Amino acid sequence: LQTIIAEQLRQGGTLNFSPDLGNAGILDLEKMAQLSTLEHKYWSTIHAEGTDAPYSVRGPTYLKDKKKMPAGMSQFAFAAMDVIQIPCVTEHVARFLPSIRDSGVPFAIIINLVIPGTPLLGIVATFATEQHPNTLLQNPPQNPMEEEHSWQPFDFVLHKFLNGSTETRNQMLKLIPHIADGSWLIKSSVGTTPVILGKALKTTYHVTPQYIEIDIDISANNVAAYVTGLVRGATKSLVIDMGFVLEGTAPWELPEALLGTMRLNRLDISKAKLIDVTKEIPLRPPQPRYPSMAEDPNEGSERSTRTGSMSNLGGIPLPSMAPVSGNGQIPTTGSGNLPSVHSGTPRPSSLGGPASGSGNQSSNPTTFGMRHRSHTRNSSIADSLSVQNSVPPLPDGTPKKN
Repeated sequence: LQTIIAEQLRQGGTLNFSPDLGNAGILDLEKMAQLSTLEHKYWSTIHAEGTDAPYSVRGPTYLKDKKKMPAGMSQFAFAAMDVIQIPCVTEHVARFLPSIRDSGVPFAIIINLVIPGTPLLGIVATFATEQHPNTLLQNPPQNPMEEEHSWQPFDFVLHKFLNGSTETRNQMLKLIPHIADGSWLIKSSVGTTPVILGKALKTTYHVTPQYIEIDIDISANNVAAYVTGLVRGATKSLVIDMGFVLEGTAPWELPEALLGTMRLNRLDISKAKLIDVTKEIPLRPPQPRYPSMAEDPNEGSERSTRTGSMSNLGGIPLPSMAPVSGNGQIPTTGSGNLPSVHSGTPRPSSLGGPASGSGNQSSNPTTFGMRHRSHTRNSSIADSLSVQNSVPPLPDGTPKKN
């Protein structure tokens, strides 16, 4: 790959990184977790390998038979969890959170649930991926049921959500609640019925080049505020799951997929951090995965340390999509122990998952990023990589002709 890049740069090719929507960046999940205001012992993910998988979503024939199916793995990674005290209902709270503004996240969808009570709380969940979807999902098929294309159902709903109006977005994002452990009263009060958040609650959206924040004011709805009040008073005895889905309403938008999932483990709300809403944190741009044209392609190991081991990017095996087993869990692989995405030896993936760099990045790519890894290639290098990655080089390092 280094040889290909060097040759392409000599011939005038480019490997640019745009800070606006840009190419794939480094998704540093460990850094985002460390910058979160809530201790990691209180939050974890579900619907990942080796974790609980309680959710079902609309299946491929739902519009005909109303049948649902096991949800499978989340598309985005649960990257950060902030539980904050706010003096009043504050929109666009991400401006004041280091886990988002100072982490260099390539792209995230941030869901801020404003919880009524004293003090007023913000439950802020950040679901991240390696690249802005708008760089991957361009020109959606006009007749998806008739023409050949590579778009998946989740691609259609994500593109519609990110590029739609407020009215469109309000009809799409739904929350599936689930109390994994708690009293019968709480479980029966919360239930497991999906709720379209924009229909039931006051919802606002804030868009930046690296994320979209969705603020949901639960205090504006009396019924929701009552149920939330029950839960708020008993969080230390509860294990609370939340799944977020972009609803599919057309045949090509089915089956549905989980956007992101989260689990709060016996949360102590006294740990909520009071934030200063007068001091906005500058938005740190993502760290690019690949070198820019200004860099010397023969610079060597120093650059490899910063952007990932370029010589290894071509042949790293990616984790497979794990089905949900009959016991409601997504199985582990290998020894049965799932390596934490927040620790361990970082691993570069094949042009779509996190690459190793300064610090420890995610050891696994997100489901969405892994599926689109071939779409992150840029300029004339895309054609070279699509051929050269499958053809071993000659002994002197020169790429073979296919």
